[in-house]
Amino acid sequence: MFQLRRATEPEASAIAAQAATADDHTRIRAAFQAMVEAGNDNVRWVEADLRFHRAIYLATHNEFFWPIGQLFSIGLRQMFSIAAQGSHRARAIQEHGELCEAIIARDPSLARQLALNLLGNASSDIERILVAKA
Repeated sequence: MFQLRRATEPEASAIAAQAATADDHTRIRAAFQAMVEAGNDNVRWVEADLRFHRAIYLATHNEFFWPIGQLFSIGLRQMFSIAAQGSHRARAIQEHGELCEAIIARDPSLARQLALNLLGNASSDIERILVAKA
C-alpha cells in the first residue's frame, strides 16, 4: 500500500498545489482542522485523515486521480486505524498542517517533498505498531 501511495500522493499533492481552487483550499483546511479537533478520538481522527487525503486528490482536478483516492479509501481506513493506536499524532498534525499550507501557498515542490516525508514517517509508525503487537 505504501508503494502505491508513494507513487501517487506526492504527485497529487504537487498537482493540487498548482490546480486547487479556493474551494479546494477550504476543503483541505477543514479536513486538517477536523484532524486537529479529533483529539484522541480514533474514529474522528481516521475520518478526518481520509477526508484530508481525498480532498487533495480532488484538488488535482484530474479525473484520473479522483478514482485513486476512492480506491485507496478502504486500505487507507485500515492503515489509519492502525496508526491511530500509536503516539505519532503530534508529528502527524504538524506534517499534515505543513502539507496543507504548501498546497495553499501553491508550492508544488514543497508539497511533493512534504507528502514524501509524511509517507515515510507513517510507514515507520505503522511498522513499529505492528511489530509491538506481534
